[in-house]
Amino acid sequence: MVTKNWKSVITISALVVVLTAGFGASTALSGTIDMVTVGDPGNTADSNGYGAVAYTYRMGKYEVTNAQFCEFLNTVDPTGTNTLALYVGGDARYGINQVLTNPVGSRYVLKDPLFGNKPIGRENFYSEARFCNWLQNGQGSGSTETGAYDTTTWTRQPGATFFVPNRDEWYKAAYYKGGGTNAGYWLYTTQSNTAPTNATANTANGDVSNPGPNVANYGNVFSWTCPAGTTAFSSVGTCGAPSAYGTYDQGGDVLEWTEQLTGSQRTARGGSYKAGTPASSYSFNLNQWSTVNYDFGFRVAGLLLNAPPNAASTGGPYTLFENMDLVLSGSGSDPDNDLLVFLWKLNGHDLPFTTAGGTVPWGDLLPMYGMVPGTPYALELTVRDPSGETFQAQPSTVTIEVPEPATMILLATGLLGLLRQARRRLGA
Repeated sequence: MVTKNWKSVITISALVVVLTAGFGASTALSGTIDMVTVGDPGNTADSNGYGAVAYTYRMGKYEVTNAQFCEFLNTVDPTGTNTLALYVGGDARYGINQVLTNPVGSRYVLKDPLFGNKPIGRENFYSEARFCNWLQNGQGSGSTETGAYDTTTWTRQPGATFFVPNRDEWYKAAYYKGGGTNAGYWLYTTQSNTAPTNATANTANGDVSNPGPNVANYGNVFSWTCPAGTTAFSSVGTCGAPSAYGTYDQGGDVLEWTEQLTGSQRTARGGSYKAGTPASSYSFNLNQWSTVNYDFGFRVAGLLLNAPPNAASTGGPYTLFENMDLVLSGSGSDPDNDLLVFLWKLNGHDLPFTTAGGTVPWGDLLPMYGMVPGTPYALELTVRDPSGETFQAQPSTVTIEVPEPATMILLATGLLGLLRQARRRLGA
């Protein structure tokens, strides 16, 4: 069950410049990292002991793409010196070239524009941890060496909001059925207990040509050719078969690194374009520092960020006459659609309800809240979300009207007339 999705899109803002032999120069927006929310905190584990997560978190909807990683390289290594060995290179299956004759800041380029939405492969865990540090530090000039990971111990740091998922975070997002804490697990990442159909390629652009609810790119079936060469990576998300939480391709395209340590090795999970099966327990343990095969990629996970309430109104000003109750009708809004608590104050006194509307009886206004007719009194409203974030409305007023003298004379005259009529009736 997806509970909320605030800031679900992490924008990577610069341009990826494509300058490849035979193609000329072009530019393409690098895209975004879409995130989905993995809810049902406190869910039970699968029979293998995997998948129990006590908290709500976010998971990348898609694997990190060549376009996103290319922008990362150009931003953190604009001169192309590759001091941190973030760039690996290789044949056509690796979608990025290094062109040191290009201008500073554009020395990493896509091999072909069509490679932009294909998953990055062949990166080791360290490069991916540094990518998460960059996100954690706001991208741009953000550091790769501190943030989500301490690059001396390579462990996730307290307060990390972007990270490589651990085994249970990855497993739950892929296989858990959702909708409760004891919903059970699918065998495959496509919400199915039947093995997916092999994806086939649209040879014009590398999209999946047979998308459906149970399709995955695995089994060495997918292949397409562009001027840069032949590759087996498919455009992310084009299989059309998400997990229960809305992630794509966890059962194919590329194997995905996790934080999980087995001795000195990290675990990669899922399926890949050349894996024989996308089974639920498919995993590899590999040296985290090594240059790995082309079919090893990753996706970003993160903690759910809270958006504070962003609007509130008292609904005032309010004007009352004698013997009228004060009926309040306030409002508030929250980007996460959280249930808000409404905290009211009248003349500095807390009101006894925490909802958008409420009634203060006439009989309480004067003795309990110190109101005197003819004087406007401050009405304040603060709305608060479950995380404790607040928004304060513009104060308004409540006034008990005092009748004008002429009105009072008319009222008195009317009452006197009624009294005389009553006396005449009694005298008769």
